[in-house]
Amino acid sequence: MDNPLQASLAELTSVQRQAVDWEDGPLLVLTGPGSGKTRVLTCRIARLLDSSPDRRFRILALTFTNKAANEMAGRVSALVPGPEGRTNIGTFHGFCAHALRQHGVHLGIRSDFAIYSQTKDRQAVLEDALGRDSARDWSRGYPRLLPLIDYLKTRLVEPDLAERYVGAMNGSVAANASRIARAYRLYEDELRRINALDFDSLILDAYRLFSYPAMADQYRRTYRYWLIDEFQDTNSAQYKLLRRMAGQDFHNVFAVADDDQTIFEWNGANVQRISNLVKDFSCDVVQLPTNFRCPPLIVEAANRLVVYNSRRIASKQLAKPARVPGRSPSSGEDQIRCREFDTNEDEVAGIAEEIACLDAAARSGTAVLARTRFLLEVACFKVWTDAVREVGVPDSVADMVNAVADLSAGKLKLTAAIEQILGHFDNNDLDGDLKDDISAWRRIQRDIKAAQGFASLDRFLQELQLRSKEPTPTLGTVSLTTIHGAKGRRGCFVAVTRTGKRLVLSRARHYRGWPKEPSRFLKEMGCLESEVAGSGSQGIGRQ
Repeated sequence: MDNPLQASLAELTSVQRQAVDWEDGPLLVLTGPGSGKTRVLTCRIARLLDSSPDRRFRILALTFTNKAANEMAGRVSALVPGPEGRTNIGTFHGFCAHALRQHGVHLGIRSDFAIYSQTKDRQAVLEDALGRDSARDWSRGYPRLLPLIDYLKTRLVEPDLAERYVGAMNGSVAANASRIARAYRLYEDELRRINALDFDSLILDAYRLFSYPAMADQYRRTYRYWLIDEFQDTNSAQYKLLRRMAGQDFHNVFAVADDDQTIFEWNGANVQRISNLVKDFSCDVVQLPTNFRCPPLIVEAANRLVVYNSRRIASKQLAKPARVPGRSPSSGEDQIRCREFDTNEDEVAGIAEEIACLDAAARSGTAVLARTRFLLEVACFKVWTDAVREVGVPDSVADMVNAVADLSAGKLKLTAAIEQILGHFDNNDLDGDLKDDISAWRRIQRDIKAAQGFASLDRFLQELQLRSKEPTPTLGTVSLTTIHGAKGRRGCFVAVTRTGKRLVLSRARHYRGWPKEPSRFLKEMGCLESEVAGSGSQGIGRQ
């Protein structure tokens, strides 16, 4: 079959095809992990484009990360080369920024505005604004004001309404409602003066923009179909923005959601919002419960875990394992294993040794997930130092390798290790790129040290990442990450269901010298035979 869209449509299950072929009207696609929701979204966009070659309407598709948006856009382009120009696939914030650059003049926003996303930049704007105010003494309280302003913006509270809103809150915050509201107004005025918006302003000002009926109507006519990816992670402001854009008459909203994977609750996401969508838009519901990603035993373990979630759609079906063409069946031992160690040091060594036995291709398909970065940092350093020493360490770099080894063993503090490593380059001739990198490391170290004294490796690497480009992983690179800071069963469920072939659950009986009981999640998944107490999975690795 030469047509890539028709070939992709032919591979869909009947329920996936039902969602892809949905015409006008609101639809909620309730999904499970590994159920092919991205394929459903991209095939639906491609089908709508392919079936309307002579039409001029556009399609709006919103998701939460640039990575997800780029993946969706690439898939659509591969399915229907050419008409993908009729789509607007991006993040909520990206869509709002685009709308404000086109029409922000109605709000007094010039199209060439800058976007301030860094706290230190926004803090400087606030301090400049307050410094020009002769009516009040703003000599203290700067650090507390900016989080309150952010809080108000994420709830779509404009400066004119801030005093009343804050006054209804509790404690000392309410007592300072007038002061907080004035600071908010001065901050917004300063942003306008320098022609800038902060990240939270994008949603708030877009919400204000669509208060103009003609503007909302223009977007409804331009974008005939709206598709929302990962709807379970929308916060209140994003949902209110959609409601205002849609008005009373627009119903072509196609949302994909998995209530078991709501991992952005810290940012205002709430499972109840899925129920609100169904009620507010009178949505029909299609379910995609079949898991095509995970081996059967892992699906069964995840299902046993997720039934303990108290906040989930009552009528939602549990994920079912599917036989995937081209994947040979694995034994139960190959699919899921639990490993127990005496100490966290033993756990790190055991995981590293297991990874070291894999070939380069298998390592590239391996990810190590942990509840905290502490385990990952130690594991990463140990793997690296062991690998370097195995191939031999030249005398010229032995001091750097020893510094990393001492850091991972707790014998050297971060600042001292960095000084020792960077000091290695002081008397060496450096090319331009390396010289720039070393200069960046030294500058960041000085900035962090001046701001807060001691900084963790985590903070240092975050700051470094903001200032340099991350290289493309090479063959044999193992991915390491935390379970996104998510808590409880949702985080564990999300991590377990990322598995494509083999899941290894590991724990230690002692962490940093303190005894630790097994996680209750191991018991709930059927990975322990005896009753256990405790909370939080300690280490999760998967291939």
